[in-house]
Amino acid sequence: ETFYRGHSDHKYRLEPSILRKDKKSGKFTHYYNERNLNSEMLTVQPGEFSSDKYMLDKLVRMQHFGLPTRLLDLTYNPLVALYFACCSIKKDDEGKEIDGEVIILKTKKSEVKFFDSDTVSCITNLSNLSKEQKDELTQAIESSRGVAKHSYPGMEKTDYYRDALISSFNIDRVCGHLLHYIKNEKPYFKDIINPVDLGRVLFVRGKISNTRIASQSGAFLLFGMDAVLQESGDSDVSVRR
Repeated sequence: ETFYRGHSDHKYRLEPSILRKDKKSGKFTHYYNERNLNSEMLTVQPGEFSSDKYMLDKLVRMQHFGLPTRLLDLTYNPLVALYFACCSIKKDDEGKEIDGEVIILKTKKSEVKFFDSDTVSCITNLSNLSKEQKDELTQAIESSRGVAKHSYPGMEKTDYYRDALISSFNIDRVCGHLLHYIKNEKPYFKDIINPVDLGRVLFVRGKISNTRIASQSGAFLLFGMDAVLQESGDSDVSVRR
């Protein structure tokens, strides 16, 4: 499946606004305030979000309002991407025009998720966690990897390792916080989260819930934890500029 992204500066990276860092300090500008930003938006605009069942729907709408989220806009329409590459002209410090860019991303159809995917629910609800809970979650993932490696050394690609990893991770207290938010939208969700999924970057087709998404033939890249998409692509994603 083929997606496109257009932006006005070819130096822009393939990263969502919530994961961008300050150029001088190298620290996240919004990542650790993600939950507070979301709560403030839901507080001042409750009516706008009343029909949104899934956290993905809320994030899409927040993105529409200009709030930093873990979504990166994509489109199925190359002309829409071309428009965004050309619609605003940027200049460098010397006054020279900066080239825009259209990026072509390809992945297997089987890798594209829909709005009601369980994996999507796991990742989008990370945005409801506080800074301390995110730090706890990172430690829990590292700890569960250590347990799985100790139990099955050199067997990282086997089901035994995977089961040990998931089992160790899901007994951690911080998993309960994340499960609470997931079950708010999916009461039937089993108490089983694969920690590997939380660090993935997913192609997602959202619901056509507003005219902006419809007109842009919208899709998204959804970023887990502090996930990074390789600028040159990888085994799962082809990237051309």
